[in-house]
Amino acid sequence: MRRSLRLREKSVIPAVMQESTEATTTDGPKRLREKARKEDNDDEWHDGDEDEDERPAKRARQGSKNSATKSKIRSKRQRMPEQFRKVRGKLGLLARLVKDVPLEVIFEIFCYLEPGDLLRLARTSRDLRGILMSKTSENIWCTARRNVQDLPPRPKDLNEPQYAHLLFEAYCHLCDRRCDNVLWNFRMRSCKKCLNNFPYNDDVFQQDQPHEYRAREVLPTEDYDSLGNWEIAARYKEEFYALNHGERDAWIDRKEEEYKEMEVHSNECQIWLNTKLAERANKLTELRNERKEAILKRLEEIGWRAEAEMMIKDYRGDIFTNHKLVSQPRKLTDYGWNCMETELVQMLSEYQVERLIRQRGEALESRYRLFFSLLLQIESETDLRDPFPAAGDILTDPRIEALIWDTPFDEKLGDSLCRSKLLEYLPSIINDWRPAKVQEVLDILRKSRPGATISDLHLATSVFTCSSCIGKVLHYPKMFYHRCCHQSFQTSSRSDERLEVYFPFWFTRRSLGVWVSSPLVYNDSASQVIKKIVEACNLDPETTTVDDLHLANPLIECSSCVHIIRGRQFMRWPYLPILHMGHTFKVNSFGAETAQILAKEVQVRDRNAICCSHCHGTHGLELSDHLKEEHDDVVGIDTLPTSGDLLQIREHWYWNPRAVEPPGLYKPFVYKA
Repeated sequence: MRRSLRLREKSVIPAVMQESTEATTTDGPKRLREKARKEDNDDEWHDGDEDEDERPAKRARQGSKNSATKSKIRSKRQRMPEQFRKVRGKLGLLARLVKDVPLEVIFEIFCYLEPGDLLRLARTSRDLRGILMSKTSENIWCTARRNVQDLPPRPKDLNEPQYAHLLFEAYCHLCDRRCDNVLWNFRMRSCKKCLNNFPYNDDVFQQDQPHEYRAREVLPTEDYDSLGNWEIAARYKEEFYALNHGERDAWIDRKEEEYKEMEVHSNECQIWLNTKLAERANKLTELRNERKEAILKRLEEIGWRAEAEMMIKDYRGDIFTNHKLVSQPRKLTDYGWNCMETELVQMLSEYQVERLIRQRGEALESRYRLFFSLLLQIESETDLRDPFPAAGDILTDPRIEALIWDTPFDEKLGDSLCRSKLLEYLPSIINDWRPAKVQEVLDILRKSRPGATISDLHLATSVFTCSSCIGKVLHYPKMFYHRCCHQSFQTSSRSDERLEVYFPFWFTRRSLGVWVSSPLVYNDSASQVIKKIVEACNLDPETTTVDDLHLANPLIECSSCVHIIRGRQFMRWPYLPILHMGHTFKVNSFGAETAQILAKEVQVRDRNAICCSHCHGTHGLELSDHLKEEHDDVVGIDTLPTSGDLLQIREHWYWNPRAVEPPGLYKPFVYKA
């Protein structure tokens, strides 16, 4: 009796269904999908087509197996029982299930599955397809659908296989690519590329629709009402024009209700899909993490786990976790580990070499930065009237280099240790450096003034200029802090592989370079100009120093600069050689107009113009306040002027030789009589 019932079930399978199933051995997947969608319209399930296909069996390429492989397959087939030699799958268990197990038991088994599982079962054999695609099996599909948590109910316009196909078959309906984007209102899936095939829901699309429901919510749309569907629009139009005029209003009202129901159902389906995708993503992430941890345990056994963890924590990105062999969402097997072990070890070895080089460079850079910042602090506390070495001259000392390079790179040098070492080594470094460099400047002076001595460098008439920046006047000791004289190691006479490799890491090479005298030139014309100014102040050019000329502070008018509109040009002496070289001028000879001219002069609040003689900090016009607050026990508050005139307390300050602009607290100005 059971056998006759089974035969009766099989007799209702359409021949076209069998032909479609048999074609799986020759047709490609995409072609089969299109063919199945056309043929299944005549299926026994009259509510709609199955919208499914069968996947073709993979066929080995001709000539791809060698003779040894063929003999191995032939031997395996000879050991297999005769009844299973031509059966696909593991001993054809599904075929035995359909033939030997009662139908009631099969239905009971199917009730524990999900709709996606039923779809895949329907592809396995003609017998299972006949059972599952029969409308008498609708209860099985309904039960399977209830096994899916939070799944929205089936819409009225889809049958069970169609709904299952829309939910669980993650393939684009247009190009057959894998796709998770579902157009619920269109009852199809579409990848991002194929979305371009849909028309925009614009005026052109709407003009092609009947005007009776053009402005009504009848036609399904997608992507926030921006996309339409020509196929659905054509079907709606055909249905609409096939009705009598009296039936069309009711049809429009019915379609509007269906549209509202479709929108609600689509939102529910999208929420369910997002939840499933999130669960799937979490599951894949969990599998990847388990695989990574398993790989790390294997690496620990061979001594490479520590390097892998460093690679994971690399500030440039987690290269290890994102590696193609590690990021796979599958369980690690012994075979898989044996295949990847060599490649992973090679990658970690290369990373270790690169990491050590990078850490070495970073450690050196950090140490050089630390020493440079400490040098700036020490320099700010030093009397700069005596030349102070450049940063490069100090950092290239063998004792400092040994501290930077010979200390293990995994050890951190503290501020206190580095500062104490600098203070310990600086006196001897300066004693070796200063006489040699001062002698270089004196040699330049002697080329124009033979017989000059070191004391002549302090004279106001000993004027040097920089060949790199035209017109820059440099008096002693300002040239030792001039930027152009601090050259990088690559352009200096010193050739050191260490410096050539690691100095480019830093801010500017010139600021960390060594001091050289090559840009300095003795300027005889500027010296003659200063000599005339000194003589106009009733001073001796052979003995007047720069400080003496600062104390005289002569007021100068440039007679060559004719200012018909603006007036007469006045300035203090440090600005004259720069702006008015070769001009004619007057010095301190303005008679009764002197007071009126000085009334136009304005002091400049340059906070870096002068240095305190006691703490060597840089200051401006507020020096008197600084002396009262910090050095009252040395200078005496009663001796300080209340007006704050710096010339009256000259013994407590000196011009800052590091200042870029010429020393002086007055800028050139214009006077109109």
